[in-house]
Parts: sequence; structure tokens; C-alpha cells
Amino acid sequence: MPVLVTVTEPVPVRAYFANGVPPLVFGSYQSLCSEVSLQEPATLQWRFNGSNLVDATNSCFYLGWLQASQEGEYSVVATAASGIYFSPPILLTGQYTPPSSAYPNLTVGSADALFGEDISLSANYTRSPSFVQWRFNGADLLGETNATLALLAVITNQAGQYSFTTTNLGGMTTSSVVEVTVRYQAQEFVSNVFSQSVVEGTTARFQAYARSGPPPVYFLQLNGTNVAVPFTYEGCCGPGTGGFSLFDTTVTDAGRYRMIASNDLGSATSAEVTLSVGPAGPLDRWTQRNPLPQSQSLFAVAHGPNQFVAVGGRGTLLTSSDGSNWALQNRRADVALTGVAYGGGLFAAVGAGGTILSSSGGTNWSYRYTAVSTFLNSVTYGAGRFVAVGSAPGLSTLILHSSDAIHWERILLNGFHAQQCVGYGEGRFIAAGASSILVSTDGMN
Repeated sequence: MPVLVTVTEPVPVRAYFANGVPPLVFGSYQSLCSEVSLQEPATLQWRFNGSNLVDATNSCFYLGWLQASQEGEYSVVATAASGIYFSPPILLTGQYTPPSSAYPNLTVGSADALFGEDISLSANYTRSPSFVQWRFNGADLLGETNATLALLAVITNQAGQYSFTTTNLGGMTTSSVVEVTVRYQAQEFVSNVFSQSVVEGTTARFQAYARSGPPPVYFLQLNGTNVAVPFTYEGCCGPGTGGFSLFDTTVTDAGRYRMIASNDLGSATSAEVTLSVGPAGPLDRWTQRNPLPQSQSLFAVAHGPNQFVAVGGRGTLLTSSDGSNWALQNRRADVALTGVAYGGGLFAAVGAGGTILSSSGGTNWSYRYTAVSTFLNSVTYGAGRFVAVGSAPGLSTLILHSSDAIHWERILLNGFHAQQCVGYGEGRFIAAGASSILVSTDGMN
């Protein structure tokens, strides 16, 4: 009697787990790979629960930081001249492992903080994704459930023990503790100005830093008299980058300079240094011919009474009454200005280094605010208030608001990313960014 023999040919394509076998750990980095035994070229397409995955056409498919939403069946399809071949599906399942090795890490500032300094803590732990709850002296901090905890301009009642709990379906753990102290300190210059020689028409910069709590206000003196120039940050690299810039120096700027740092506890004086200004040679002064009136990139424009104002790179300020003919105004900062708005009889311009300038007519500008490593990207006006948005170290979104463009209050929003632009209309402020849209009726809440 004949015997029926069934020969099953192996499927020429299969999918497999590249980093172990299920159940895989949620929060670990995972990928799937394929093996094709065809003797001809083939194109690949990964599938999840029977549907094609967008742009997943490589030999390996990177799952990334594994989440519960990625559980399911995966397969790969190989298309060649001889036909279409489907791999057997493989089932991905995951599991939570309890968090462990939890500790707060200081990313900005010091645990030995001075009154008014900024501090940022990040939650560090191992194993699967978890819910974070920050704690202060053993009690939960309301609303502080993000991976970072920002404490800007700390005050004495914020001194104490900071920790966090981290919880997932696998369990919970409590982190170690960071003890934060907040103290007052009189000014002490930890970096000093230095003597320099420049050529007419160039920039002279006097840079120094005095650490104190509360943070000091700085003054620049020439031959014992205060000089009306802006104090600026360069937008990076820590507090020691702050200083005064003299743009387009002339021989009358030569003399003896020193910086004064002052707060409620008193004042301190830097070393006295000398600025020498030499005459410009034939190749030291250049007149821009094209494009006119300047060549920096422009980032924003606003309109006030009979005046347009545009702002851009290296503190560029342009004004025009008709939008066609533009005049370059004197620089008040040497950082990029990225936003400008008009309201309440004032223009306000914002930019890198936390820079905020204001002007009543668009031609004469005053320096109002500066903050190291802070980037302000946009500003608007509505309901009697200016609102600016940006970011700062350890802080995904920083909002500043002011009723007069002079005195500004900071709002800290972590976890949201609405730091790129802000506008006002229909009785609402709208801030937006990489992944969030925030709405406010008053610019403060």
C-alpha cells in the first residue's frame, strides 16, 4: 500500500528576538531581527498585529525603550522576484521589574545653596518605567511628579531633605536623600576683570562673577563713575560668563574700570583694571555695503504706533515706519534676540541668556533682565501683560510675565514642552513647543 509522505519546506524568512526571550523587561532597550535564506534579493516589511509598521524595512526593527503598548505579534514579510514570504509571527510579552538603586542627582546648582540661587534635581533609578513622586522632609510635594525637580531662586524655607518615591506594577522604592542648605552670604568676587587693549570700533568686555546670597546686582565704573552699559550673559557655560560689553569703543572709553557687586548685605569691589583704546588702522574699520542695513539673521517682528521692530542675531534691532525702509539701531546685547512684541505703550524683545530689552519707541532700548543658560524664544502681549516663553537648565518650559516689561516673574513648568512660541487672542494666551500646548486666560495661571 503506498504511503503518502508530506514534505514541508522551511519558510525562508523568520523573525527573532535580538535581546533575549519574552517576557522582556519594560524599560529595557529591545530590537527584533530577521533571517532570510532566499538566494535572491528581497525587500523586507515588519508587521505588528497584522499591520505594516511605518518605515520598518530594515533587517532589524528597533523597539526602543520597551512599553506595554508594544506587546503583541510581530512578523516580517520578504518580497522577492519569486514571491512573497511571510515569517511565522512571534509573540512579544513584557513584565515590570521593581525599581531599585534610586537616588536624586543634582544637575544644576549645589546642595550648599545660597539664597536666590537655582537648583535642579533629577530622579535616577534602574529597572522598569515608574511613577515618580518628589518629597520634601518626608512629605509629598504637590504636583511634583516629573523626572526633574526645579527650585529656582531658592529661599530659606526650602532648605531640607529632598527624596522621591518611584512606583510601578512591580513594586515601589524610596530614594536616598539629598540635604539642601540655603544660606545668606555677602558678595565675594570669585573671578575678576582683567586689563585689555582694543582698537576703536571693536567691543571691550569686562567679565567677572561674585557669588552671594541673595544674588548681587552689578555695576560697571569708569574712573569711579557708573557707566550706563548692559550687563549680559553669553548664554552658556555657567554664572562666570556674565559681564559688561562696550560696543563700538572710542578713545573716550579708555580709563580705569572696576565692577561693583551689591545686595542687601553690602557690596564688594573687583580689582581695578585698565582699558586702552588704540586708533583704528586702515583695515580695522569696515563699512557694510551689502546687504543693507545689516547681515544678521532676523527671527521676529512686531508693530507698534507708526513703527515696525525686527530683532535678530547678535542683538540686532531694526526699525521701519513703512516696512520697506529699515534703520539699524544701536545694539544693547551681543546675543540672539528671538522674539519681540508691542503692548501697553512698550516694545519688549527677548532672546538668549534670558535677555529682555524694552523700549517705548523702538529706538532707545533698556536692559531689563538676564539669566545664565536661559533661552527665551518668544514673547507676546495681551490682557495688559507681556508673556515670554523659553527653557532653562532642568526645566522643560519657563514662562515669564510682566505688566510693565520691567519687572518679570518666573513660572516653572516641568514635564510640559511649550517653550518655543506664544501668542494671544480671543482672551487667551497660547504657548506651544515640542510636544505641548498650554492655555492661560491671564498669563499667570
